[in-house]
Amino acid sequence: MPYSGGRGEEASHDKPSDVKLPTFESESPVFYKWETPMAKSGSIWMALDNSHKYGPHNKLYVDSNCNGHLDDEDAIEAYQMDQHYGHFGPVRIIFDTDEGPITYHLNVEHYAYRDSDSEYIYIYPGCWYEGQITVEGEKKKCVVMDSNLNGTFNDKGMNDQDRIQIGEKGAQEPAFVGNYIEVN
Repeated sequence: MPYSGGRGEEASHDKPSDVKLPTFESESPVFYKWETPMAKSGSIWMALDNSHKYGPHNKLYVDSNCNGHLDDEDAIEAYQMDQHYGHFGPVRIIFDTDEGPITYHLNVEHYAYRDSDSEYIYIYPGCWYEGQITVEGEKKKCVVMDSNLNGTFNDKGMNDQDRIQIGEKGAQEPAFVGNYIEVN
């Protein structure tokens, strides 16, 4: 599996004022705003709900169509839970771009610790792109990964930026995306 970074941040119980929300079952839904340049608004809202009286939140709403609202989304059930956390995903998001729709997937985890009032949302990329490229007349496998979790695959740099791997699995460690890459 390709390298993939993630991020964790404290969740909020403050309802966003400019987002249409679904009808929640719990009295204390949790909200998280994922910043991504791929959404025209610059971010995507998520909300967690709980259909049980106790335990962590077990339903996730994600603005998967990037329209800025959650009232038109279906709840995603946690696929794994224990007394402190729930795991969701992969969650499909469709970014509307000038070149047409782009599908992206996220994995979402919610942690709520009994001894603390803090709740955290952790998100991880749930996808990468791969295909064939031609290098000096030879076909090679190419994989690009969104390591900094902003929804794009072309961020250049040396620290926690996107990655690229050329060649069969194990032939080369993923390298940082840049203007050039050495192959062979």
